[in-house]
Amino acid sequence: MKSLTHRTSRPLHDEREETPSLVRNGDNDNPRANTVRIVIVASRGITESGLQALFAGIDEFLVVGSAASGPEALVLAKKVRPAIVLMDVTSPDLKTADMIAELRRECPDTRVVVLSSDMFWQNVVSMFRAGARGFVTKERSFEDLTTALRSVSRGRRFVDGHTGGLLAFACGEAQGARAEIALASLSKRRAEVAHMLVDGKNSGEIARALSISRKTAEAHRRAVLKKLNVRDVAGLMKLAARNRLLNP
Repeated sequence: MKSLTHRTSRPLHDEREETPSLVRNGDNDNPRANTVRIVIVASRGITESGLQALFAGIDEFLVVGSAASGPEALVLAKKVRPAIVLMDVTSPDLKTADMIAELRRECPDTRVVVLSSDMFWQNVVSMFRAGARGFVTKERSFEDLTTALRSVSRGRRFVDGHTGGLLAFACGEAQGARAEIALASLSKRRAEVAHMLVDGKNSGEIARALSISRKTAEAHRRAVLKKLNVRDVAGLMKLAARNRLLNP
């Protein structure tokens, strides 16, 4: 079995179905008819060739091109008009989000799926706000990736199980949305503090880990609790567990 690892994921569905961009050549005997066309964005070498190899021989998907950068992907996508752009991103940032947004503007019928090892909630949320339709972490199985591509090609959104709780508010499909939106509004430093609090670290430990004063750590702690509308760390931990927030 082709695999990145072997775990299961779950799609989050939109209320409506959309028609994907497919290869339609009218030849019913052609195994590539009605195939989902994919452009891969990945660094040249092992990553790109590995993804190409994983898709080889699967009639449902057809890799119609590859690009090593966002600008190159935009030029290629405008030329070949794929159903999906699969972006292998080591560490998503604002430039990645900007490129996703530009892809969506220039190629509105093309959907973006992000493949990344970075699950930091701010980066993941920024990808979806920019217009990404799917997010899969690299520790998931190849079957999970194909499930994501299949779901997105059919007009749905997809997040794997590890990031589902963080992104539910973006899809408007989960309870606890207010807490997740509040979490998304924290600064990166205060989000780090929130993670450490959930992990059971006290202000002194947080101060040492972040190379800040204990007073500053305590100020961040108070700000996090206030922002998430909880009275103490125990309340924060319950909130995180209930809404699947702050997953490592």
